[in-house]
Amino acid sequence: MRRKSSTSLRPQYVEQFRTATYALRTLNQEAAELLRAVAISHFQKTVYNTVGERLTSCARQIVSTIKHQQALLSGAHEKTTIRVIIGTICGDCGNDFDEPKNEDTELLQIDHEHLAEIDLLLPLVQEAYRIVKNRYAFGASLPKSYFSGVDRLMRGILLQRKHLLEIAPEQQTEIKVIEDPSDRCSQCGREIPQNTNPDGAQAASTTRDGFCRGD
Repeated sequence: MRRKSSTSLRPQYVEQFRTATYALRTLNQEAAELLRAVAISHFQKTVYNTVGERLTSCARQIVSTIKHQQALLSGAHEKTTIRVIIGTICGDCGNDFDEPKNEDTELLQIDHEHLAEIDLLLPLVQEAYRIVKNRYAFGASLPKSYFSGVDRLMRGILLQRKHLLEIAPEQQTEIKVIEDPSDRCSQCGREIPQNTNPDGAQAASTTRDGFCRGD
């Protein structure tokens, strides 16, 4: 029996993925600060070109970080198997039993706060391009490095948005049903003593139940 489930990362890659996401958001903030400064200030051509070079650097780092995350997603997935074990559980394990947790479930969901940052940054890039274009509308030599940087940044931001929306693909998860007829706890393996009830029949001192264990 199979069912759909969200993609799972190997534990050793989870922290790398979080670090890369933090780096993307930091680069977005750096680019936004540069673009706001351009919008409110008149700079010399050399300063515009310096800003453009910094925007180009941001764009390159954004693309590089996205590729790193994509490599983690494509090369670090582990096959998820959920074992449904039908058996006896001792009292201690029954009290402590929790559903298996997937630590990266939240990590691989769409981050709406991150997405909102991108959607605010896109019009800021467009506005910064338009403003400087208008300042050089009367035949003055354009700061080419600036416009090249803005163009690269726009493509990097659009790629980041696309990546963010595709970050949680689905994969097949295998479910195995296992029946354990023994008198041992299916969780810890401890032998379970049998108690005799007043009618002389034996009754297990624990519960028999079905529970899930994820690998």
